[in-house]
Formats: sequence, structure tokens, C-alpha cells
Amino acid sequence: MTYEIKQKYFFAFDLASIGLYQATKDKNDYLSEDEISLVSLHLVLALERLHMNGERKNVVIICSSGKATSQLISLQLQKHFKESIQTIQVLDEISSRNFDYSTYDFVLTTIDLLITPPVSVYKIPTILTNEEMRHINNLLINEEKNNIYTILNENLFFNNLHKTNKKDLLKELVINISTRLDLPENFYDSIIEREKISSTDIGNLIAIPHPNYTLSKESFVSVCVLPKSINWGNHPVQVVFLLSLSEEKRKVLTLFINYCLIFLYHLNLSLNY
Repeated sequence: MTYEIKQKYFFAFDLASIGLYQATKDKNDYLSEDEISLVSLHLVLALERLHMNGERKNVVIICSSGKATSQLISLQLQKHFKESIQTIQVLDEISSRNFDYSTYDFVLTTIDLLITPPVSVYKIPTILTNEEMRHINNLLINEEKNNIYTILNENLFFNNLHKTNKKDLLKELVINISTRLDLPENFYDSIIEREKISSTDIGNLIAIPHPNYTLSKESFVSVCVLPKSINWGNHPVQVVFLLSLSEEKRKVLTLFINYCLIFLYHLNLSLNY
């Protein structure tokens, strides 16, 4: 059962591993992966409840000056997307220039803006048709998915590393990443510390190593595909997703992990052991 839990609910298992390690390290009373798995099931239930409740969006509507038009759009959105939208702020073009967008997810505007807001902006007509409503629905669904691309960098994809053991590979991977990103000196040590708590291999030739806590200034994912699988602890590994998250993109990275696992679970990779 532990293998299935670790593979299917990696994020919950990882949270349980780190939390239990911190709670028991002073007593030198470390738990087995079987015990961690039981705790992670409780976290799965809690995370599922959060997912069911969902995180509703905060939206800004910008129109030229006609309050009737903007209020009509606002009412339509409230009616059709009451489960997806939490707050709607209506602005005219002048007010939009100095507005604080820090708590808003994206902007719907009927006009061209002189100053581009620091969030995603989508142009809409003054009269919302059924087709436009479907488009807005897709925006609400896909906004977070699109943000995943902000943590991907083609310069952090490697297929030329030929190390034959986990520590050497991770060290080489961190060295390569550090030539492209600013990493703290203890970045590698923190990854190894995390591996000591519980191996981050999850089966299907995949490992998802990461630091034991937030270290980097920006979130990123580095992908390494090995020519041959190596022993990672519990299972052989040939595809490595090294993750690091900053506080501001914690949610985006969590989404990436989920989509990554779903993708790899359904994809039959023809890799050699």
C-alpha cells in the first residue's frame, strides 16, 4: 500500500514526511515509510476538502465610463460563475491606472488600456454572448494551468549527465543549475537532507527531489533524463524532476507536481532499466 500511496499522493506523502521528521528528529524516533503513508492519507482527505471548496478568483472589470455596461457584465459574471468568482471590482480606465491589483487574478476589459496591469488581461466585448461566457469559463479554469509555464525553463532540461549514483547526479545537477540560476550554498545539502527523511523516488522510473525547505528566490523545475536508470533508494530512476519553490509560487509548483504525476502515470515511457 505504501508504494501506491507514495506514487498517487506524492504531495501529501511529502508533507507528511517532512512534518513527521521535524516532529520526531529531537527524539531520534524516526518513522517508517509505512507509518508515514498512514499519516499522509489523513492529509489527502484534508487536501481533497480544500480542493472541493476551491479557490475562487478575484476579477477586475474595466470599461470606458458607462456604469450601466460594466454593472451588466458584473451581474452576468456573478450569475454564471458564482462558484468560481469571489470578488468583482468595476473600474473605469482612469481609475485602473493607479489601482492595486495585488489581490486580483486577472482583468477583463472592454477597452484598450494605456497602462497594462501587472496581471493577465483579457479583452471582452461590451455584450457577453454565450460564446464569450464559455471563453471566460475557460479562463477561470485554465488561468492557473497557464501559470505553470512560469516555472519551466528550457535551459534547465538536461540529458547529458552520466552519473551512476544518486548523490553524484544530484550534485552535478545542482552545479549545472547554479550556472543558470542564483542558488544558495546549502542548496545541495538541503536536498540530501530531504532524501534522508524518505527517498523521493515514486516508481515508474521517476524521482522528484527537492530541498527540505524554501531556499531559492524563484520557483523552478529542472528535468534530467538519464541514458540508463540508477538506484535511487526504493526503485530505479531514469527521469528526475528537481523542484524548488519560492513562497510566492508555492501553489503553481504544487499544480505542476499534480499535472506532472498525472501525465507520467498515463504515459508509457519506453525507458531502459
